[in-house]
Amino acid sequence: LDTDLSSWPRVRVEYRDRANSGPIREESDWPIPRTDYTEWFLDAGSAGLLASPPDGEQTATYDPTGTGFPAEAGDQCATFDLRFEQATDLAGHAALRLWVASPGAENMDLFVNLDKLDASGRRIGFPFFAYLDDGPLAQGRLRASRRELASELSTPAQPVQAHQRDIPLPNDGPVAVDIEIWPFTATFAPGETLRLTVAGADIQRYPPQEFAAGHDLLVNTAPHVLHSGGRYPSRLLLPVVPTPE
Repeated sequence: LDTDLSSWPRVRVEYRDRANSGPIREESDWPIPRTDYTEWFLDAGSAGLLASPPDGEQTATYDPTGTGFPAEAGDQCATFDLRFEQATDLAGHAALRLWVASPGAENMDLFVNLDKLDASGRRIGFPFFAYLDDGPLAQGRLRASRRELASELSTPAQPVQAHQRDIPLPNDGPVAVDIEIWPFTATFAPGETLRLTVAGADIQRYPPQEFAAGHDLLVNTAPHVLHSGGRYPSRLLLPVVPTPE
């Protein structure tokens, strides 16, 4: 059968500005070979994402034990903002390493969203559950007792949990957890912001008639404490894709 498939690009990527909008570029492979995986460090003191680790140790605390049913985080969350000073494209996997504690608890559920804010601070929606258009840019989640990684499968940008055993939280201080954030694409103009939100329940919950599944069987029994800086360099790894020359 004679077709023109052989002339098609191997990969076409839409660098999304918002739902169903954004420039499309042809790429040679996926993940995109020229991806520059860039670390941004959480600063609980300023609620920011910094290019280098903050000097002092800080904590951010929220209480997920009263999320109700259906469970939704509401205002019990921690946010960290990265304002882009120059045009930036992201495409691929992201990963979050958090240093966390939940004093008195053996386990904790962690939910992560990435969102895009325009230059005036308004949240921009993206496709979600195939038919919604007000979802997050990307998300991830982890039950802390399943934090052990499969070393032979994991990469810095894509941690893979082993899921072979449950390991309780230590009672002598914070512990590091690695959370995969599902692959995504986005383009940011100067002055626009990437917001990282961490919570103990679904950050965005839809009514039952929307058929958008949520999570209600949670294990949180105490407040969550996120640590940053110093001995606890919590960081977000982002897939920055330089614009072709």
